Formats: sequence, structure tokens, C-alpha cells
Amino acid sequence: MKKERRDQYRKAKKRIEEEWKETEIIRCFGNRQSLKSRQNDRLTQAFEPRYEEFTLSDDGKIIRSEFVVEGRKQPLTVIRENFLKSHASYMRKMSNEELSEMSRDELIEKLVQVNAVFSDADDKEVIKAKLKEISHTRHLKIWHDLSTVANHGHLIFMVACLYDPVLFYTNAENESKTKRKVDVETIIESPEVYIVARSSSSDLEQLSYVETRLECLEEISLPLATEEGEEIVDVMRFFHGDNPAQQYECGQQKGGNFYCSVCGVHANRVYELDYSFRCTHISLSERQKLILEGAIARRKTMAGNNKPVYQLKKAELLQELNSRKIYEGEKQEELKKLLVDELHGVQRVPALLFTNPLANLASINSDKYEILPFEPLHDVGKHIENVLVELPMHVSPEEATIINETVELCLGTKETKRCFDYRCSK
Repeated sequence: MKKERRDQYRKAKKRIEEEWKETEIIRCFGNRQSLKSRQNDRLTQAFEPRYEEFTLSDDGKIIRSEFVVEGRKQPLTVIRENFLKSHASYMRKMSNEELSEMSRDELIEKLVQVNAVFSDADDKEVIKAKLKEISHTRHLKIWHDLSTVANHGHLIFMVACLYDPVLFYTNAENESKTKRKVDVETIIESPEVYIVARSSSSDLEQLSYVETRLECLEEISLPLATEEGEEIVDVMRFFHGDNPAQQYECGQQKGGNFYCSVCGVHANRVYELDYSFRCTHISLSERQKLILEGAIARRKTMAGNNKPVYQLKKAELLQELNSRKIYEGEKQEELKKLLVDELHGVQRVPALLFTNPLANLASINSDKYEILPFEPLHDVGKHIENVLVELPMHVSPEEATIINETVELCLGTKETKRCFDYRCSK
């Protein structure tokens, strides 16, 4: 019996390894040398910048310390080219000649199909230019997260292309064209590894990787050519990640009473719908402006301080509030509360502006960049947990028994139940 099980295990392992050889995923098992060479092939650029940190001791002396961050990256231009090759069979082919041959009604019909916004007063040339722009523009989204591996913190960035029906076929169109059923959106939005780097949970260390990200963003405005010679323009559109990653990216404080990375709603009032609806979305440029309005915050931000309004003395608080045209408060605690209410959790400029706080987002090709305030894996996980607990109480005893047995089979043996486990249990 044991021999049969060992044989079955070996066959299963061999079959899985053969399947994984055909994938583009970096394998996490097998020969170390082959894994290292495969990683080096994918993540072609290494970087090891050294930074200096200056802190004040209790007796007022300046303490100088150094820290090194290291990692590898696959340049964003390489990722964009990979997407262009791997998505070629799913992309619509719309050349300038085809657009020129279309009548105004045909152009409008194309815009209506993709829910594009236009005016009836627009002439043919304006409509053609609009259709050409949206049919030759891809939107990218970036994700990053921090995790501990082998007692070391690692930061990973991934980039994906957003599915857009004006640029890619729908499932039905692709099936009619190829006679195969595939989920086109899933294929298009499959991510590529961008950066893998060493880092702690400290904002200061994570901000050290902003420079290499900006280098890639400088090149994103350069169009890429398809096999047919049509130019495709890429736009960095969204960031999505868990709550700490959102807070890091937009410059919001981590934790505390103002934990929302989008609107700055107070934690004690999130259930007041009228108050929550009045807390409007704060863009990245508005966050930059809010920090730079204050005299002390502006000076410390320009000096590279990642917490420019943290632990200010009374004289600094007065100067900061007066520069913001706030002349109330006398005691230090009153002044602190006024500043907290003014900033509602905004701690610094957005991450991409940290090395050059006065730059505008358009200059780094990020004027359309937004932080998404949700992360499906974590947001949906707890909802699924609530459903699995509540559902057996609303069905017959026989059905409840089946549900409980199924839940026990999926999750019962795990001491720590992660959001990923709940999503896989659906």
C-alpha cells in the first residue's frame, strides 16, 4: 500500500512539474540554480542604492546612519512590450486608414458600443480623433505588498493591463474568431512581476524605491508599435492594494482615526451616512497642495522628511496653523487638534512626489493616476466568512448540516484562516 502511494505521489509530482515548465510563472521549488537563472532572466536590472538617515538624539545631537536597499526589477518598458506580444491575438486592429474611410455615423456607432462620451455637435474629425485616441490607449494598474520571507521583509510590485472592450475582443467575439472559449479579461489582466526588493515596513525604506519607479515612468509616454505599425500609448491609471499599501502610496497616515486612504473620514463617524457622503474624494494633487500649504510642513518636506508634521513644538504649531490661515487655539493640545482636523490624516506628499515635492503629476506621467480605495481579496474575505456563519441558520437542518460539513472540509483543519482561504472556499 505504501509503495503504491509513493508511486502515485511521484507520478503526480512529475505531471505537475511538466505542466509548470510550460508556464511563465517564476517557480518557487526545484533546483536553486535554475530558479536563480530564471529570476535573473525575468528581473533583468539590479539596484543597490545607499541612503543616509539623520535623526536627533534626546540630547539634541544629530545621529547619522546609513541603510542599503537592494532588489531587482523588470523595466516597465519590457513589461509593456511583453503585454503587446502576449495580447496581440486579442487586440482589435483599427488602422488610421480604416478610421478615415468610416462615415460619421459609423464612427458614432463605434463610440456608442464602448460607452464613450461625445457630443452630438462634434464634427467628424473630432469624433475620429476621439475614437483613435481611445482605441490606441492602454491603461495600466500597479499593485504592491510587503511580506516577510525567511525573516526578511520583501516588497513586491506587479503591473497589469486593464481590460478595455474598445481595445480588446469580448469573449463572444474571440470565440467567434478562434472557435475557442477563453476568458479574455482574465488573460489581459494577468500581472507581470515588476520589482522584487528587500525592505522593512518602514515608510522611509519603502520610499527609497521611488527613484527607480520614476525612471520607468519617464519612458511610459513613449509609444510602442504593434506588428502592423500602429502606435499604442500606455497610461499609468490605477493603484490597488491592501490598506497599508494604499496609505503608503497616497501619503495617508497608517492607522489612527483617519485611516481611509481616499476621503479622510473620521473612524468614529463612519456610520453617519450624511457625514460620510460629505467627505469627498481627495486626489493626489490635492494631497500635495494640502501638505505644501503649511510653512513648517513645506520646509520639512523639501528636506526629505517623511513625517513633516509629526511631533511639532508649540511655536512650530502656531507658525504652521497661521500659514494655513488658522488663528484659533492657545494651548499646545488645542493647536494639535486643529492641525489634525485640517489635515484629516494626510501625513506627507504622495509617494511618487516624495523625491521632488514641487513637481506636478503630469511631469512624471501620472496625471491620471488614482488610488483605488478597496482591495477585493481582503474586502470580500470577511463578507464570505459572515455568509458561511450566517447561512446555516436560514436553511433546513439537513441543508445546514451539508453546509457545515463543507465549510469544515474546506477550512476546518487550518489554524489561521486567511482571506485567500475564504475566497477559495466559495
